[in-house]
Amino acid sequence: MTAKLTKKAIDAFEATGKLEYLWDMEVKGFGVVITPAGSKSFILNYRNQDNRSRRKTIGKYGHLTVEQARDFARELTYRIVKGEDPVQQDEMQRSQPTFAEVAQRFLDDHSSIRSRPATHASNIQILAHMVLPHFGKMKIRSIERKDIYDYLAKNRHRPIGANRSLAAMSSIMSKAELWGYRDRNSNPCFGVERFPENRRERFLNEQEFAALESAMQRAERNLTESPHVLAMFRIMMHTGCRPGEARHLKWDYVDLANRVIRLPKEATKEKRPKTLFITPYIEGVLKNIRRMEGNPYVVVSERNDGKPIMDVKKPWDRIKKAAGITTELHLHDLRHSHASMANALGYSLPMIGALLGHTQAQTTLRYAHLATDHLRKAAEDISNRIANVAQTTSPMPPHDKPRANLRMVK
Repeated sequence: MTAKLTKKAIDAFEATGKLEYLWDMEVKGFGVVITPAGSKSFILNYRNQDNRSRRKTIGKYGHLTVEQARDFARELTYRIVKGEDPVQQDEMQRSQPTFAEVAQRFLDDHSSIRSRPATHASNIQILAHMVLPHFGKMKIRSIERKDIYDYLAKNRHRPIGANRSLAAMSSIMSKAELWGYRDRNSNPCFGVERFPENRRERFLNEQEFAALESAMQRAERNLTESPHVLAMFRIMMHTGCRPGEARHLKWDYVDLANRVIRLPKEATKEKRPKTLFITPYIEGVLKNIRRMEGNPYVVVSERNDGKPIMDVKKPWDRIKKAAGITTELHLHDLRHSHASMANALGYSLPMIGALLGHTQAQTTLRYAHLATDHLRKAAEDISNRIANVAQTTSPMPPHDKPRANLRMVK
């Protein structure tokens, strides 16, 4: 049936027990369909560029007026003439994955393989607790820069978490482009400024070095801390390696014969191989560590489940407390303190950068000429100085007696 669609005509259009159509005389293909139950909807029939017949549902009568639906039909007709296919576009939009689905693929196919274990764990945490509650159900293609700015504004009171979120989202959006879920060069995170973070500099002084070593020795005598964890702290103090590098250190990386630890690229933040020198002190530490059968890691948990120990915050906090250190001191500050000790001994920034494994281009060029023997001597000088400080400097008075209620470690 064809007529000029009006409210009066549609109201008079009654159900007959089957689908019935009322077509408009003004816009070709525009009409109303009524179901056997009496529900009425605006539709547009058209042929796409392949001459295939398509039907686009515009909306329910009552939700839209006749005039609104006709205007929309005209707009759709204009797009169809230009070569678009509204029905196909709707199908593609419905098949688009959500941000949560792409984020899961990012974790499974990229982060778990390409990222360091600590970075992968951080990605999981930041996505689960901050990003997915906000973006999880949104289609990956629909997220725009405005959405990113709205998210950052909502989390401005958590600048560090917001910055980590932005980094994770940017990586996911870049992968979404490579995987075909978004157009090329459409990353909405690109160019978005991060919140400023207060850079904190914390270095151990000689008295604190001595206090920490004294606290660790008491823990060893009283069997109140795992010897593997204490070894990890000492390896960090005497090599300047990162917490993740010490925690995931494998025996295969340790070459006692040549007195070096060779970290492969997958074990370093810089994604390039790095060499740590085994000083006499570190040699003693490594030889005193009990190797656990079937476990490739140097620092292991009491469960000995074939994995490295993951949580060292609590034992670190206990050692700090026993050493009388009440000011903020993170485990990573041992790396800073190692560099500070090297600087105090008069070693140049290029030498320190070489020992710590810095990869900035300018720094790399400056220390490229340094020979291994020079680096080894520097490593031994720093380690010896830390060891001597711990022996000759009066430690800070312990903040508290060693805990007596900890599980005994045999």
